[in-house]
Amino acid sequence: MIAELPGVKKDDIEVTLNERSVAISVDGPERRYYKELQLASEVEPKRARSSYNNGILEITLPLKTDGGASTKLKID
Repeated sequence: MIAELPGVKKDDIEVTLNERSVAISVDGPERRYYKELQLASEVEPKRARSSYNNGILEITLPLKTDGGASTKLKID
């Protein structure tokens, strides 16, 4: 999953995900943004990875193999 967030600082981004959805929020001094997406397949939130570089947030979501719960994702 790729999100374009130009002009946003990494520390202002919060990604919350569970096995069926991803929520991206930005709460900075100049920008506020919130988007929640429903996923077509179940994923494993604890194995998800992310990176943010030059305004591009990239999130890798591995497909689910067994149960899981909501988790906050650390952005690298």
